Amino acid sequence: MNYIKAQDQLVNATRNLGNTSLESIIPSDINKTGGIPSKLRIFKVAKIMLRSNIDVEKGLVNGSIGFISDIVWLHLRRDQMYEIDIPSIIVNCGNDGDHLIQPIGIQFPAKFNYGTVERRMLLVILSWASTVHKMQGCTVDQWCTVLLRLASRMWP
Repeated sequence: MNYIKAQDQLVNATRNLGNTSLESIIPSDINKTGGIPSKLRIFKVAKIMLRSNIDVEKGLVNGSIGFISDIVWLHLRRDQMYEIDIPSIIVNCGNDGDHLIQPIGIQFPAKFNYGTVERRMLLVILSWASTVHKMQGCTVDQWCTVLLRLASRMWP
C-alpha cells in the first residue's frame, strides 16, 4: 500500500506568501480542489473511480470505475521519495482492457485571494461503494446494504 502526496504549487500569485505556508491557502474541501485529494492511498487491485475525463474515446470518463493492475514508479522507485515522484497507474476497466493513467495538473483558486494553485496528482479516488446506477447489470458475489435511517423510521 502506498500513500501518494500531491505536488502543489502557487501559480499566478496575486499576493506574496510571506510567512504563510502553502497548505494554509489550499482549500480543505475536495470539491474546491478540482475533485483531487491532497493524499491518495493506492495499491494493486484497489477499486478506483476517475474524477475527470481523461480520454473519452477510450471510455476513460468521469465516474468510470476500474481496478489498479499495476503501479509504475519513476526511476525504478517503489515509494514516493519526493513530491515530484507521483507514479502512473495501469487501470483495468473491464471490457476496455488496461489503460495507463498518468498524473495531471489541475488548477483551482487559492483561499484568501492568493491566486491560483496547481495540483499535480492522479485523477482518481478510491471507490469503496457504488450507486445502484453503476451496479445495474453487474454480477457480484457479495454485497452489503446499510439501512440505518430507513430502519429507524420503520421500527421505532
